[in-house]
Formats: sequence, C-alpha cells, structure tokens
Amino acid sequence: MPSLLKAIDNSVNSVTSKIKLPFRKETGLRRDHCALCGSKNIRLLDRRYLKLPFAVPPKGQKYEDQMHWRDNGVCLDCDLRQSFYLFSEEGRALYYELGLDTLSSPGGYNVHPPPDGWREKVFAINWENRIPKWDAYFKKAGITKVKRALHLRSEYGRVLQHFAKNYGAECWGLDMTHTCEQYIRESVPEIQIHEGRLSGLIDMPIPPKRQFDLVICFHVLIHSNDLKRDLETLHALVAD
Repeated sequence: MPSLLKAIDNSVNSVTSKIKLPFRKETGLRRDHCALCGSKNIRLLDRRYLKLPFAVPPKGQKYEDQMHWRDNGVCLDCDLRQSFYLFSEEGRALYYELGLDTLSSPGGYNVHPPPDGWREKVFAINWENRIPKWDAYFKKAGITKVKRALHLRSEYGRVLQHFAKNYGAECWGLDMTHTCEQYIRESVPEIQIHEGRLSGLIDMPIPPKRQFDLVICFHVLIHSNDLKRDLETLHALVAD
C-alpha cells in the first residue's frame, strides 16, 4: 500500500507540474551563445519538458522549472548540441545540496553500503570495455608508470584500483554521489578523495604541487553549467 500511495503521489505531482510550469516565472538562465566557442550563430531545435523519475522535494520547487525545461539547440559554427536554458547559480547550488544525483539515479547509488552486485553491474556497464582499450593505448605509447591519477566521477573506485595496481599510480577520486565517496573512504584505502565538488561545475581547488599525469573525466562535462570554465579547470589539473 505505501508504494501504491507513493506512485499516486508522484503521478499527481507530475501532472500538476505540467499544468503550472508553462505559466510560472522562469528562474533559470537563457544563454544566447555557444557554451564552447561563444558563437551567437545558434539554432534552437526544440523546447522540451523533461519528465523526472522523482518528485521534486518541497525545498526545490521554487526552481522546479530549471529541472524540467530544456531549450535544446545546436551551434551552427562548431556543431555542438547543447541546452540553452541553464541552472541559475542559486538553483544549481540548491539541487546539488539536496543530493540531485542520489535523487535522480536508478539502482543502488542512494544506498550505503551498495546492494549486492550493484558495484559489479556499474563497472560492467561503464568500464569493463574501456579499460582494455586504455591499456592497449598505454602499451603502444610505452607508458608503464603513472605518477598520479585523478578520476572525476570515480564511482566505487574500481578504475583507480586498476591504475594503482598496474601502473603504480597515486590515486585520487571525486564523485557527485556522496555514497560512492563514503564507500571509497571506508573500503578502498589506496584511493584518496580530493577536496571539491562535482555539482554542475568542476568545483575543486588545484594545489600547486598536485597536478596529475592522468585525469579521467566521465559523465561530468555533459552536466556542466559552464563548459569553457570546466575545460580550463581540466587543463589546469593536468601536469606539464
């Protein structure tokens, strides 16, 4: 019965949102230029109402339009497809404070410790086929050692464990999901969690003597609220 009531409540919230959102004041930011090259030669392709897999918490309803609306378009100069309707700084900070990724992610991300088989499933989907390709590239390039590695969206640390074991890397991770970071802190001692946040921006300090030979950035830039800024941050993180 509780699950049925929750499903009914979610359906009511979804219908209510569809009715009220078109008539409410926009709280997000509209960008009139490409996030990458800055060109104003852009074309809007569609304005889409994005159905959410969760009910927006009451604290976040002030900025609810930022969660639902997407002004999808393309830059006609560099061909980057992107949304031209963005989080405001206030909305971005609030939703990531509420735990946006935990709210919106399916499966076991919102559970600690992770359910049996969940870590293996995540690894198989995201990394199992990628790591052999990286190893082959490193072998061809003659790379046998990595001094320091950083993984942005490090999940449960399996990728960094590979680089620690096979390349002798000092490993650092950062994730937008707190349960993943908690798992690493408690169960993967060879990985250190870097200070900072992944919250629509790569928001992390860059200590002068802690640049990285290898930076893995996975499923982060697609959520960026300022792509050019995040690319500059990544450039600063990589050792000369």
